[in-house]
Amino acid sequence: MKIRNILLPLFLFVALLKGYSQTYYVSNSGSDGYTKVQAQNTATPWKTIQHACNNATPGTTIQIMAGTYFEQIVIPVSGSSLGGYITLTNYSSGKVTINGNAKAATLLTISSQSYIKIIGLEFYNCIGNNSIGIFMDGTSRNIEITNNSIHHIYWNPSVSAIPNDTENAQPLIGYGDSIIPLQNITIQGNDFYDNAPGFSENCTLDGNVNGFSIINNMVHNIQNIGILSAGNYGTSPNPATDHARNGVVKGNKVWKCHSVYDSSAAGIYVDGGEDLVIEQNECYNNDWGIEIGCENGGDTTANIKVRDNDIFRNGGGMQVGGYDGPVNTGRVVNSTISNNTFFGNDTLANGNGELSLSYSEGCSFYNNIMYSASDAVVSSGWNSGNSKGLTFDYNRYYSISSNTVNVTFSYGTFSYTGFANYQSGSGFDVHSLFANPSLKDTAHLALDLHLSTSSTCINDGSPTWPVDTAERDFDGNARIIAGRIDIGADEYQGVTGLQNLIDQQLVNAYPNPNNGSFNIALSNTINEKAEINIYNAFGQRVYSGSIYSGINHIMLNTNITGIYFYRAVNQITQEVISEGKLVVQN
Repeated sequence: MKIRNILLPLFLFVALLKGYSQTYYVSNSGSDGYTKVQAQNTATPWKTIQHACNNATPGTTIQIMAGTYFEQIVIPVSGSSLGGYITLTNYSSGKVTINGNAKAATLLTISSQSYIKIIGLEFYNCIGNNSIGIFMDGTSRNIEITNNSIHHIYWNPSVSAIPNDTENAQPLIGYGDSIIPLQNITIQGNDFYDNAPGFSENCTLDGNVNGFSIINNMVHNIQNIGILSAGNYGTSPNPATDHARNGVVKGNKVWKCHSVYDSSAAGIYVDGGEDLVIEQNECYNNDWGIEIGCENGGDTTANIKVRDNDIFRNGGGMQVGGYDGPVNTGRVVNSTISNNTFFGNDTLANGNGELSLSYSEGCSFYNNIMYSASDAVVSSGWNSGNSKGLTFDYNRYYSISSNTVNVTFSYGTFSYTGFANYQSGSGFDVHSLFANPSLKDTAHLALDLHLSTSSTCINDGSPTWPVDTAERDFDGNARIIAGRIDIGADEYQGVTGLQNLIDQQLVNAYPNPNNGSFNIALSNTINEKAEINIYNAFGQRVYSGSIYSGINHIMLNTNITGIYFYRAVNQITQEVISEGKLVVQN
């Protein structure tokens, strides 16, 4: 009896800690007058998302039925590690739109709350200075923003209006303004598009943010910078922690990020961040593909790894360094740019080249392909002569429009004509070559930047390159095959082109991105045929059919751009044989 009397209070204590999992429903046709018990029935849902949030406890899932909700939601409670996350999501894959009604607004606020998931919602139509789609600040932690659509967040009704530095909007921002950091923030699988953030950015983590992932998002048609990890702006009360840090920006597709005021918007930008990995991203048709900078004088951006990215057809490929240091800006230090493929950048023909250098110290550039469409391959930015301790080696340079004799390289106050003159004059790139890297397809709009079977980049990277055990190439394959790393973002797999992808993945969709018309290749290792279903970002099935061994053409009956997902099932065993993401764009 004594044992039972002790165990019963202990059981109750644990139950209280864990909370009670329940699901509440919300519908435009509901009533906030219903009881909690009634609101757990789809026939008697609450009317407002806010009312459901006010009643949430750890483990609560709020299922929002399809419709448009003109609300500014504040989540006033936290989940917990024991009780579980508080989850806001769309019911039965319906389209749920949180609409700002074309006014300046903050659609969703998470302030000093934790264990929150936001899944499958649309945040839309905030217009006016300081408009915000999703806002996180304070001591918030363990926040997951997944598979949402965030668009038409404008600082001004006119997307062509020229902003000043007080005119901003933020489609998504995490603002580390507390002594205790924002931490464990995940921003994954979202579609950001048609936003006009003025002097701000599309997706920003700023200040005391420690531990984050920005992965597999689509960011496109943005008036300014796409993705930013920031620091040194006085956001944190403690200058020592005023840096977004210990994060990864991975697997994102970023295109058409353009500044209306100075044509310098980067698809992915680090300004004051520390200890970050930028990898496996695809950046194209932006003002800059990727920029690692430091805008505040006397400060640093430190320990950034930029690796295994495809960066192509941007106004400039990549900018590294404080642009006007050390006089007005800070410096980029101890950072590594390795195993990236740069192709056809400098589309503005202003001499930015594939890589532009400015004020930086102790940075290294290894195993990169820099394939230029102009004479300029490497250029000097502002005051790059103040850079110190830089290392370049085992890179592969090439230009469509020039040769090894007349290609130009700029470094500091020096400009070199001819690759050999650059090597001897700078002392850089002793083991590098000026030679065609033999990429799969550089002639068509839909590029294939994989290495061809004849590429001399195969097994020609630094023989002592210390590959991180977590590092993979652009496609997610092992980073070293056959004992030595390849040059560029692709690690050659031993079989070329489409057949290689089919043999590895069983099912392959290409081209990707596409305009809704594409091919599905089914490996002949799968007997006869498979069933394929394609879903939009809200989980709604938009295509279903059979595919057969070989190449199958599919046309989606949609004019809606964005992320789609496919799932292929073996029709004999009903086993899922492949899942993947499709990008449909104009």
